[in-house]
Amino acid sequence: MDPMTLFAVLLVSVAAILAGGIRFSHWWYERENKSQFDGHTVRLWLNEDSDWMVAIEDMPTVSAFGKTPAAALRELATAWAGVRESFRQRGEPVPASPHADTSPTRDAIKTQNAEIIDSQTQMNERLSDHAAHILDLSRRLEADRQATAEAVARMESRMDHMETKLDRRNDKAADPASTAKGCQ
Repeated sequence: MDPMTLFAVLLVSVAAILAGGIRFSHWWYERENKSQFDGHTVRLWLNEDSDWMVAIEDMPTVSAFGKTPAAALRELATAWAGVRESFRQRGEPVPASPHADTSPTRDAIKTQNAEIIDSQTQMNERLSDHAAHILDLSRRLEADRQATAEAVARMESRMDHMETKLDRRNDKAADPASTAKGCQ
């Protein structure tokens, strides 16, 4: 922390103490102590006996005291661990802070993005496989269509040839002179 910011924090803290209490919000404590209180806001103040009192604001019965703010916070961390264990033993969820940051972390977002990219890659590969299969089927279908068209053309040519032969026979049969020649 730069000296000006530290001075400003110290000045605000002293003013708050003189006004009857100081409230350290979750963001400050999270940065210093890795979120030991699961996002709950911690209230810290100096009592009339010159002891530092600290309590979880949403659960005022969870509190501790010490000769210094750090000692009071250590005691509160011990008390909070006991409260959490008590909830676990009863099979109940630990109460969530109404102030807790529920937004996904940067790592969670990166993981989710990586999963989406992997899923998209797999879908693209499957789509490419399907497209290749459809292209292959299309080529086969075109080859079959051409083969069928050629077969139909050959059949039509044969039919035309047979009709021509049949017409000639019929013409010969209808012509009496060609019939008489064949008989002589």
